[in-house]
Amino acid sequence: MIHPQKRIHVKKVLELVIRRILELKNELVKWNPPNSYLKMPKGPEVAFPWEYINLDDILVDLKLSPTTLEIPVPKYFKEDNGSNIAQRDRLVSGYMKLKHNHDKLFIPDKYAANTFLEPMTVDKAIEVIQRNERGRQGKERSCLVRELREKERQGRMFDNSAQLEMDTDTAATNLQRMMKGHVSRKIANRERLNEFMFVGMDQRNDNVDTLESELDIAHRKRKQEQIDNKDAYERALEELKDVILEEEGPEKREQLREERTLWVTDQIAQDKFPEDLEKFYKSKKPIAGEGDEGDDGGKKGGKGDKKDKGKGDKKDKKEKGIHLLTHSLTHSLTHLLTYLLTHSLTYSLTHSLTHSLTQVKKAKKERTTKKRKAACPSCKARPS
Repeated sequence: MIHPQKRIHVKKVLELVIRRILELKNELVKWNPPNSYLKMPKGPEVAFPWEYINLDDILVDLKLSPTTLEIPVPKYFKEDNGSNIAQRDRLVSGYMKLKHNHDKLFIPDKYAANTFLEPMTVDKAIEVIQRNERGRQGKERSCLVRELREKERQGRMFDNSAQLEMDTDTAATNLQRMMKGHVSRKIANRERLNEFMFVGMDQRNDNVDTLESELDIAHRKRKQEQIDNKDAYERALEELKDVILEEEGPEKREQLREERTLWVTDQIAQDKFPEDLEKFYKSKKPIAGEGDEGDDGGKKGGKGDKKDKGKGDKKDKKEKGIHLLTHSLTHSLTHLLTYLLTHSLTYSLTHSLTHSLTQVKKAKKERTTKKRKAACPSCKARPS
């Protein structure tokens, strides 16, 4: 697989599958103790007293080898971290050369059997070598004597046996019969080997090295293509970002600027002068749970609001009407101002629109001050 997009998705799926297999193995280890007297540990889950699954009976029933239970480690573990692993090995080898003057260290096996070796002298070593050499010479001598006796026996049998005269035609027929049998047996053996190789029961010995070399070359080519395609994919992503920034950047920038301008205008119309755009970003991404809290608060305060509802209906309607009128006028003036500014109209028209907006704000401010004086008796006695 040389496509980088497919490799990314397949890698995610493979990691999820591996995680699920490990979870299932943990559950099997947990609930399949090898011995019945072992009990589950109490309290928080820690390492179990056993670390394997006893599936011998199942393997015997299915006629499978124990290697089928082993989980193969994916190759991308080493391939993706190849540079980090090589850098770590170089660092470790450098420290070992600096500290111990060589690359490898012999680690003694603590669990190996402690065998005692007797010290051997030179005389003892010579005695062992002489004994072995005498034994070897005795075996060769016995084999030679056995061969000579066999030859003598066969010679005596040939001398004692009667010599039969054979016709030339009979001798030729016997030779042909023996030769045809030898050739047919040789052909049958060759056909049997070819059939075994065809069905996969025997390994072909003539081109195994060639096939292995071709597989190695194909594997290297595929890995190089994977690296090249991955680099091309990352470069294409960066180029696509630049293209989107050049083509859609100005339009998107104007759109975002217009959204923020309208939000600031709405806040000013509500007598709120924001110092930053933090509330704007919060309104775009509302926090979870705020709606529920608002509903609960509304339920709690619903009984108290019913009492004052009839008194404040008229005032609320007037204030809502004034607020809606001011908001719509401010909104329309803002849109018109934005349109005129973008089309480079005269400064006088812009100034008049701004003045009208200021008058509306001033009228609203005077109205609020009158309401406060009417509601506060101390404000009436205070001289203006």
